[in-house]
Amino acid sequence: MIGLSLEGKVAIVTGASGGLGRAICLKLAEAGCAGVVVGYRSNEGRAEAVAAEVRERGADALTVSADVGDEEAVQGLVAAARERFGRIDILVNNAGSCPIGTFDDTPVEDLDLAYRSILRSTFLCTKHVVPVMREGGDGRIVNVSSTSGVTGGTMGPAYGPVKAAVVAMTKYSAKTLTKDGIRVNCVAPGYIDTEMYYEANPDLDVRARRIADIPLGRIAQPEEVADVVLYLVSDLSGYVVGETVLVAGGRTT
Repeated sequence: MIGLSLEGKVAIVTGASGGLGRAICLKLAEAGCAGVVVGYRSNEGRAEAVAAEVRERGADALTVSADVGDEEAVQGLVAAARERFGRIDILVNNAGSCPIGTFDDTPVEDLDLAYRSILRSTFLCTKHVVPVMREGGDGRIVNVSSTSGVTGGTMGPAYGPVKAAVVAMTKYSAKTLTKDGIRVNCVAPGYIDTEMYYEANPDLDVRARRIADIPLGRIAQPEEVADVVLYLVSDLSGYVVGETVLVAGGRTT
């Protein structure tokens, strides 16, 4: 039997009101999750719309507003998930931002934003979800990095370096949490057909050059990245630990 069923599992997805987060939530619901926590920072309307789609797919959904760069907010997110569902089996650290620029025009505040929304949030969510997973004796964590975290990227001096730190945190987490039955892996997407991509690449010529670098000749659909996340939280990836899976259409080859 193919081990893709997540029947009875409860998942937290951060940054879930955006394009990739939404796709991940829906894939988890379609795979049988009993509950999906739709974590978001400020866009309540979009988060509630994602929750409605999750429910249409047969899973219960809970929306929780939380700045996941803030420890108290993360504690509240985890507490809300536990109160509603009684367990947490899956965590997808997807929240983040994409400040762009060069050393000449990137303010230090952009680096601080990338650090807080990407790395600090991954650390805090992992820190506070792990005790709940330990109680259940099992857990799956997927961190969302980027090809920029592997290659350095071209988005600027804030984004790629912080995404690289997510890869390192994934490796550390795997080394220390596997003994508790918690598997940690990372997905590193390339360009994805989401609002963030178009906001970061408003110039049509820049977009054309980026696509020209992709052997597949197109950017990814959010669902294609969500499929890899689904694989990493399922039993199909039972011997995959501490890895970073590139989902880039061949761009890094």
